[in-house]
Amino acid sequence: MIRAAGDFDADTVHLIQDPLRAFPATRTIVDLSEVSFADFALLNLLLDARPTHHLVLAGLPRHLRRLFDLTSTAACRVPKLVHGL
Repeated sequence: MIRAAGDFDADTVHLIQDPLRAFPATRTIVDLSEVSFADFALLNLLLDARPTHHLVLAGLPRHLRRLFDLTSTAACRVPKLVHGL
């Protein structure tokens, strides 16, 4: 499980990217409940991880759900979105 907290943009997305690269080809739960801000850098990272990871996004805050909705990413069902852990 990767627990993310704080702000994620192009300068900080590596804080999630590095653990994903360390454990390739696995089912990975990413807890986003403590993410206060995220832009397309985080969204792109999560989408780019699809070929090597079965991602489950947990604790998606309202502002991230909105980002997924606005980009129609939630409709892709990849990565899987869950509301709790």
